[in-house]
Amino acid sequence: MGLDPSPELPPVPLLLRP
Repeated sequence: MGLDPSPELPPVPLLLRP
């Protein structure tokens, strides 16, 4: 795990997400 399947561009790694 690490990449979020969210429609965000560019995809933000879970480590950088709140």
